[in-house]
Amino acid sequence: MSSTILVTGPELAPEAQAILLESGAALDFVPERSSEDALAARLARGDVVAIMMRGSPPFTRRVLGSAKGLRIIAKVGSGLDSVDTRTAGELGIMLTTSAVATADGVAEHTLALMLSLARDLPRLDKSTRAGHWEQRNFGGHEFRSRTVGVVGYGHIGQRVARLVDAFGATVLVHPLTTPRKVEHGTLEENFDRLLRTVDILTLHGRLTEKTRGQIGRRELALMKPSAILINTARGALVEEAALIEALSTGKLAAAGLDAFAKEPLDRANPLLALPNVICTSHVAAAARETVVRVATMAARSIVEHLKGHSN
Repeated sequence: MSSTILVTGPELAPEAQAILLESGAALDFVPERSSEDALAARLARGDVVAIMMRGSPPFTRRVLGSAKGLRIIAKVGSGLDSVDTRTAGELGIMLTTSAVATADGVAEHTLALMLSLARDLPRLDKSTRAGHWEQRNFGGHEFRSRTVGVVGYGHIGQRVARLVDAFGATVLVHPLTTPRKVEHGTLEENFDRLLRTVDILTLHGRLTEKTRGQIGRRELALMKPSAILINTARGALVEEAALIEALSTGKLAAAGLDAFAKEPLDRANPLLALPNVICTSHVAAAARETVVRVATMAARSIVEHLKGHSN
């Protein structure tokens, strides 16, 4: 039986496809949102030796247990929260991500959201299109006068801190693992104090049972009513109902969101009706250059692992 590399998505950068085909395996594309049943049935055929994982398909214990000969799952991007990592370890399935390759793109998207909301651009755009010409009453802030809290200091958090620092804003870093040396900004280990201090809070941690609902009603109540929340990581880091309430009642000034509790975002979601929210479709890492870099990095991980496994 010939070997197959399964791609959970309808397409893949041609550069990455070329790298994978060098391994001699065939490529099989399946829908990004394949069900557990569909994935289990596909893997049970026994020809899949590697998976290029796009999106967050459910690689549960049942799905992984149906695989015969699967050696590696390489995430095209960051985050393995839809994978039963314990089962993968038990079965000897290697897991890799290309998070480092997404860092620059996500950091730039994060900064764009911060700047847009700090300068009140969404409201100004709407007002200008409606025929108003606001100058005297404009209430935007200089970004350099803001204090930005960066939660999570991995590849992305470090780049965000560097960009924010370059723009002249004050940076406070709250790492989620063992405190490390902070090159751009100041270490703030007390989370509640961070929440009370910052003008902008941006989330860059992994989704775990510990970080799920990291920002809820209590945390939002600690923040300034003038504060802005940015989330380009995982939607479940924020309790969405609490965020909607805070934004609707003036307890929080604004939010820039690229990740949501349920994706795609339901058109009836109240967030879409709020004028103080920017919503983007989980595309922070989808700049053209980033897409190619991330996909080729994941592809090389697969090819190198398969070569090592065959020796």
